[in-house]
Amino acid sequence: MESLMKKFLSSVNKMNIGDKVKYINAFNEQSIGVIMDVSSSMASYDDMKLEDGVPYYVSKKMSVNESKPVYVSVKPKNIDTVFLTIESSSGRAEFLSLNEVTVYYE
Repeated sequence: MESLMKKFLSSVNKMNIGDKVKYINAFNEQSIGVIMDVSSSMASYDDMKLEDGVPYYVSKKMSVNESKPVYVSVKPKNIDTVFLTIESSSGRAEFLSLNEVTVYYE
């Protein structure tokens, strides 16, 4: 499973919250926006972060005896539940999977 995650991550851009990204919008037009948030449809992934293209969630089991939350990477089998909230250049919110966006370099 570890090699599957590495393979997936090698194909993902090194995106972070606040980065400009490009994507194809609902009208099949290339658009540019900013990553505002990372979320998941899984209820247990309620606190997430994105670092260099890797989505992390707070592990309740590992954080129980810690003073700060412990973040662990999303398991490969659950990567399809992860989506990004993108603010488009027109101010609209777009909800896209990780593989639908690439980092925008000006």
